[in-house]
Amino acid sequence: GHPGGGLPITCVTAPILGRHLRIAFPSTQKFGYLLFGASPCNKPWLEVAQPLFCRPGTIQLQPFAFVAAFGDPLIYNFFIPNDLRLLDLRFCVQGVSLQTGCFLLTDAMEVSIRD
Repeated sequence: GHPGGGLPITCVTAPILGRHLRIAFPSTQKFGYLLFGASPCNKPWLEVAQPLFCRPGTIQLQPFAFVAAFGDPLIYNFFIPNDLRLLDLRFCVQGVSLQTGCFLLTDAMEVSIRD
């Protein structure tokens, strides 16, 4: 992972060809976003601060897509096709979690698809 906001993010299942990838992080208000960006994810893109964010942090990737989810924890479930062209594909993810009155960032995480 790469420091961004300190909220934990994890791959619940491994990123393996032909299987589901599940990524999760907490949200006290049961809503948030998962941001996707190109690898590597150690290049700070945007500094965030109060009042929109609960504490200062850094979005560690330039997002090219994002997905919303509901729940606590927030769980994102993606099927990875069994396509060898995807083998060793790397991308970055970082979460934005709604808390009471503000957002928190997760740290950024680089994901590499394996077989």
